Amino acid sequence: MPANLLDPTTAKTHPSFTDPPHIGWMKSTERDQAIELQVFRTLESDTRFRGRSRWIQCRCLDGKLYLTGKLPTYYLKQLVQETLRRLKGVEQIVNGIDVVTLIGNASLSEKNRQT
Repeated sequence: MPANLLDPTTAKTHPSFTDPPHIGWMKSTERDQAIELQVFRTLESDTRFRGRSRWIQCRCLDGKLYLTGKLPTYYLKQLVQETLRRLKGVEQIVNGIDVVTLIGNASLSEKNRQT
């Protein structure tokens, strides 16, 4: 299994995770684990997500794919969802990926350069 899969502590504390916190402790079937592996491979092989796949965590339970993590744009968040929707065995996607920007960090860096 890829190292970036959702762990129980993330599932319990992630604010946009929409299902019960106990999901991290539920046992995945071999089919679910195969889907999780395919998610990782799909994202890593897609040039739009290469290098960003470590920002995305997934967990599959009974064909329902739960996504969490952070991406810089809403477009990428939706693109991940639509890309993974095509995978065999994925029946539903719960997209809990947060959209974050670095504008605050960029303006802070600019302010430090001026002093």
